[in-house]
Amino acid sequence: MSEEEKPTEEKPTIKELQEKIADIEKVLVKYRSELEETVKSRPLASAGVILVAGIVLGVLIGTAVSRR
Repeated sequence: MSEEEKPTEEKPTIKELQEKIADIEKVLVKYRSELEETVKSRPLASAGVILVAGIVLGVLIGTAVSRR
């Protein structure tokens, strides 16, 4: 495809990016407080979930690195 045939993507404005960041921060605060409550109420189960998530992430990262 030549330069003229490529579809042009509209770049987001600074205001749109700032709104997205603000939305993400709101969600982050909400989930962080929910996670803290869960960890305080059930620490052993929370530790198990974190351990499993760490193992899964380790396997995924290891697989991705070995393919390079």
